Amino acid sequence: TYETLSSTLVFNSGSYLTTNWGAETQSIEFRVKPTANTNIDLVSGDNFDLYISSSDSVYGKLKLDVNGSNVITSDNITLFDTNFYSVLVTNDGGNYSLYVGNADKDRIVSNYTYNGVGADWGVGSEIHIGNFVGELDEFRLWSEPLSSSVFFDHVSFPEMINGNSISSSMNDLYFRLD
Repeated sequence: TYETLSSTLVFNSGSYLTTNWGAETQSIEFRVKPTANTNIDLVSGDNFDLYISSSDSVYGKLKLDVNGSNVITSDNITLFDTNFYSVLVTNDGGNYSLYVGNADKDRIVSNYTYNGVGADWGVGSEIHIGNFVGELDEFRLWSEPLSSSVFFDHVSFPEMINGNSISSSMNDLYFRLD
């Protein structure tokens, strides 16, 4: 499998990375394998938080909060099952899409959308990556909202860095942590 050939970042509770958050960010993409069901902040910034819920009613569901309000909750995928999941969040003018996929489960890709024009995830000076127990791989920031077909390619072949056009990996992929 890809995981046997690739190195991943291993996080313990309370550990995280910080990087600059560019004004051009329209997509956040990564692979995650949470191994504990507490401290599940995946990516957060000044105005947004992407996390896995540990509350009873939505246990193990991926949630996106923008400006303090929940805008998307995954409803049919639980991320506490010892598998790697690929995650893509796009923001195209306040319209959000959340994609979740798993290559080990027939390459299932689920899509959740929120059409809230004007709800911006905000651009601060930095974002925090981590603060959970588990592994992270192929973290990428894109200056374009990646299409679902590109994300499907990345679920199937995690090492691919193609974007929406032939030049995307050079012009639109501005941060990659592999």
